[in-house]
Amino acid sequence: MNARLPSFLNFEGTDLTIIDREGKPWLSAADLAKALGYSDTRRLSVLFYRHKDEFTDDMTQVIDSSGAPKLSTAENNDLGKTGIRIFSPRGCHLIAMLSRTNRAKTFRQWVLNVLENLQQPQSLPPMETIGPKTKIAIEERAQSLTLRQFNNLKHRLKETAKRYIEEKDLDDDQAAKLIRRLEMPDSQWLMIERHRLWQLTHELGEIAKSAQYAMEKVQELEEETGVRLWSR
Repeated sequence: MNARLPSFLNFEGTDLTIIDREGKPWLSAADLAKALGYSDTRRLSVLFYRHKDEFTDDMTQVIDSSGAPKLSTAENNDLGKTGIRIFSPRGCHLIAMLSRTNRAKTFRQWVLNVLENLQQPQSLPPMETIGPKTKIAIEERAQSLTLRQFNNLKHRLKETAKRYIEEKDLDDDQAAKLIRRLEMPDSQWLMIERHRLWQLTHELGEIAKSAQYAMEKVQELEEETGVRLWSR
């Protein structure tokens, strides 16, 4: 038996009606406006139409008041004239990225952490026995073990190089060639590559945070000036 989506969710004291679209949670424009702190839904409408070209059909649709089948793309025009405009989690997140209300940032996090995770599963998943703190501890322990084995391997390579240099009287170039040709079990080389991948992933995460911050600042300036500064 499939799990059903809840009828309502609460975001910081604001009740939001969940519209079930094929097992995925959508919000009406009116509820989205309330969640973002707009007193008038028309302000959300203005924001949407200013950036309408950035939204796709899987991000926003127009339905009739009974929640009947979604209308064709050609009918997805003025908000409220042909029905009710609704937004998927992706659409809600994009609107919140464009919005500059005091609640926008918190709402974006809520969309990712709560609303997006409401998608109806095809079957009930097995009960999770590992809690979030234990998962974090596993990740940290795995990374520390990987780093330790990487350092141990590095130490062994240094000792091997020293021994060959002393025993065979090799110069630096000869020793470097020997280390590169040294036969080692695949598992040891794999450990090195895993450590490099972990470092690269961490660095990319930091870069992504900086890029997100820069994009938000550019969008703030665009909102204030009405001038598009960055072609998306």
